[in-house]
Amino acid sequence: MIVYTVKKGDTLWKIARQYQVDLNTLIAANPEINDPNYISVGQQINIPEVWTEQPGDSNPSAGNSMQLPSCTEDPSIRPCIYTTHEGDTLAQIAQIFMVPLSRLLYYNLRFSKYERLEEGTRIIIPDVEISPLPTHEQQAPNMDAGMEGNTIGRPPRKTSSRRPIRMR
Repeated sequence: MIVYTVKKGDTLWKIARQYQVDLNTLIAANPEINDPNYISVGQQINIPEVWTEQPGDSNPSAGNSMQLPSCTEDPSIRPCIYTTHEGDTLAQIAQIFMVPLSRLLYYNLRFSKYERLEEGTRIIIPDVEISPLPTHEQQAPNMDAGMEGNTIGRPPRKTSSRRPIRMR
């Protein structure tokens, strides 16, 4: 991912053309932009690297600047390229490689999550960002507070000082 700082006179369309990225791809890479027609000088724009296969290359590259290994060589190395089998979907691939589906979709924008892929389609398997475990100060509040005597997460019984009405 390239981070670009907006300059005077820039538009998303101009930036997309400059980096040879589809405008819709650029907009999708920047969900924080509410109105794509308005960007301001100094604003940071995410520019996804477009992965293309060059003639004679066995691996796709990002603008010819970086080669990605095949996932079959070493599945622990990320990012990598996975070559699909007939009928694979991004949803299935996300489960196999334990990657959030949203992240896999982000790096493979031309496919939908349940689209059946053709044999030999190359999919980018991104690195998974792992968030650190919360520290003692950041731990979630105790959700069971005030639920003493409660079992199986049920709300406490309502008690009333009124007597029940007896039917005759």
